[in-house]
Amino acid sequence: MVTLSATADDGRFNSNGHGDEPAQNVVAARYTVDVPSWRGGAAYPIAAADGAFSAVVESLTASVGTAALSPGQHILFVEAQDATGQWGVPTAVFLEVRAPSIFMPIVMVGD
Repeated sequence: MVTLSATADDGRFNSNGHGDEPAQNVVAARYTVDVPSWRGGAAYPIAAADGAFSAVVESLTASVGTAALSPGQHILFVEAQDATGQWGVPTAVFLEVRAPSIFMPIVMVGD
């Protein structure tokens, strides 16, 4: 398992420089692995770190299982949704999954 931590801030949203968009509370967050949500990637929920989505700025946390992922580099796409239903601009981070190491003890037998 890998811990994914992020911050969602609806106060950073702006209407393309044409005035400030009112900030709403963050109400949900999700991540996808390798395929972004807008391309049909399976979305997994990310929880508010304090246990409740109740603010414009939220700390987020999720446990990401890696057992089903192949060894190599993967990309996690993270998105948050505000109270109007608007999903924000995604953020992405690389995740390197290493092949499990196999420990085989060497047994020495004396003469």
